[in-house]
Amino acid sequence: MFAISIKRKGRREIIDAVAKINIGAGIALAAADYEWTLNRCILVLGKSPTVTLRDKLCDPKINHDELKKIWQNETTSTLQSIFDRAYKKDKNISWQDILSAKKYRNLLMHGIECNIEDEIGLTVIHIYESACEILYQFALTQGKDIYERLRPRQRKGAEIKKADKTSNRKYEVQKALKDYCQKHDISGCK
Repeated sequence: MFAISIKRKGRREIIDAVAKINIGAGIALAAADYEWTLNRCILVLGKSPTVTLRDKLCDPKINHDELKKIWQNETTSTLQSIFDRAYKKDKNISWQDILSAKKYRNLLMHGIECNIEDEIGLTVIHIYESACEILYQFALTQGKDIYERLRPRQRKGAEIKKADKTSNRKYEVQKALKDYCQKHDISGCK
């Protein structure tokens, strides 16, 4: 939805401007920004190779609970604890607020709820924008900026061999050719 060069403030301004014209579109943009920010934090803060994480995060069937599990496996704290600490600090938003916004987003995106009151819509947008800010600030406390160029983490030797053997099409073709050559006793095949 946004170019990576558009930082927090710019994103917030765009979402707010769109929400003034169409509150539903503002919610959709805010939700997309939250999901991007969450995924980007997982990529930046995670321990697993970047390629592995991208495969998990790009799965079209992934839901918020699965993202929570990936976050917990990849980082030092739970996603809920980050929002709980932020809520205790400034009473801005809680984890429950995010879950409520997510439910409302789903009603809107799946066409179940089409009439959106501006006040409710602005509250949902505020929750998403606040959640993005909390995630961004958390990443900064870990020494990572989600808007900087991502430095890929490499797979370890055994992981590379395993991944190459199971998912690399070139390997599969070479293996099939070698098997064919052996089966038909053709010399000179590699």
